[in-house]
Amino acid sequence: MKTRVTYIVLLMLLSSALSAQNLVDALRFTQSLNGGTARFVSMGGAFGALGGDFTSLSYNPAGIGVFQKTDFSFSPTLLYNTSTSDFLENTSKDFSYQFNVGQLGFVSTLKSGNGNIKNINFGIGYSNLNDYNQLIPIEGTRPAGDNRMGISMFDYFMYNDHVGGDLDGTDPEFLDPYWERLAFDAYVIDTIPGTNFDYDDNLLPLGASQKHVLDNKGRKSEWVFTFGGNYAHKFYFGATLGLQSVSYETIIDHTENWVENDNHYNFSFRRNISTHGFGYTFKAGALFKPIELLRLGAAFHLPTFYNMKDEYFNTMTSSFVNYAVEPTDENGNELGPDIVHYKLITPMKFIGSVGLQFKKFALLSLDYEFVDYSAMRFRERKSDIDFDADNSMIQDTYRATQNLRLGGEVRFGTFAFRGGYAHFGSPYKPDSENEKAGYSTLSAGIGIRENAFYFDLGYARTLHEERYYLYEMEPDGAFLNSNRNKFVATVGIRF
Repeated sequence: MKTRVTYIVLLMLLSSALSAQNLVDALRFTQSLNGGTARFVSMGGAFGALGGDFTSLSYNPAGIGVFQKTDFSFSPTLLYNTSTSDFLENTSKDFSYQFNVGQLGFVSTLKSGNGNIKNINFGIGYSNLNDYNQLIPIEGTRPAGDNRMGISMFDYFMYNDHVGGDLDGTDPEFLDPYWERLAFDAYVIDTIPGTNFDYDDNLLPLGASQKHVLDNKGRKSEWVFTFGGNYAHKFYFGATLGLQSVSYETIIDHTENWVENDNHYNFSFRRNISTHGFGYTFKAGALFKPIELLRLGAAFHLPTFYNMKDEYFNTMTSSFVNYAVEPTDENGNELGPDIVHYKLITPMKFIGSVGLQFKKFALLSLDYEFVDYSAMRFRERKSDIDFDADNSMIQDTYRATQNLRLGGEVRFGTFAFRGGYAHFGSPYKPDSENEKAGYSTLSAGIGIRENAFYFDLGYARTLHEERYYLYEMEPDGAFLNSNRNKFVATVGIRF
């Protein structure tokens, strides 16, 4: 019978047990890729010196001062993502679709009639800053005779015990109910008779085939409340209160199959992770137009302060049981999800921009963004969890990096043709396996602009590569290649 001491020990060690996942989560919820209106997306998000587009309020709030009329816009978005993995000389592919609202916004313009203050504007609305929808299959076969540590998830259960290292010497009643105890109850690992709780696996997974599938869903979005103005059509200023929310859910299925002496064996470990968070941030910016051709922009973003809630729930099946083994308490009652509350603080950001406007014929703009990912921090919330280990890992893993966005537009009467490029630098330190795991985006679009109406179409293709390990201790890792395709349509009216 499990005792309550088990859960006290688990709680004390929870932060170290979750460190690897927390590290990935911190980065996921900090990064923002280009999303929003079709015009913003098609020009690579390079609006820091231009303004006049609702999504720019999330980047340089001074862009609200450029609006000369009240503006309402709406942007439905279709996502089509493909994922390819290379693992143990095997290639796997899959895809996913998602439809969402990329942007919904309203800007009100008030002509001041007061000397150099030309207008005072207020904006409110929603922008989608990042999407997490992906279906990633990973599959390969270990060659017979490969006896390296970590070639099976057995090793993870046997030697990475969540109650303190090697399993040997640990009473099964004290195993983590969400991890090793599942493997024990599924008869995948067992104690050796006649020993003081020494463990062995019931199977010898040499030559096993492994299948690992990640089914990710969710988004990072922001409601903005922006105030700004226009001084003499030379200087524009603005400030944004951003209320951000993150929603992320993933199902990770890891399955191993092998044959030994004509006997077929298998086990499957499923992990459900659900994360929801809400935070706030403040942004301020300015635009300066010294001459008609040139525009300069600068913006500063304070950190986003999130309150987060994670829910974890694991189950396991094997050849030895004909049902899904679930976590149980000391009385054998099924446990619900393992819930963790915490705070996440993202880094500050600085954006510098330059734009060229060739009368009403063409636009060209470049944004430079600086962000230090090593400044991400976890903080305690509603518990006594110590995140020192997680924060130390963040500093050891991540670095400061630069993001670049370049966009252009050419107009022929009421028609506009656009293109853009963006590169988001890798957040990982040099000499690490993912030091080049940045994101690159190519985009294009068209638009029709009338006095009181506009309609835009935009397309962006984002490429990303990284190395991913199926579980801790797994020695080879898979190379993942993702292509994110975004189709955006924006309808807007001005009055």
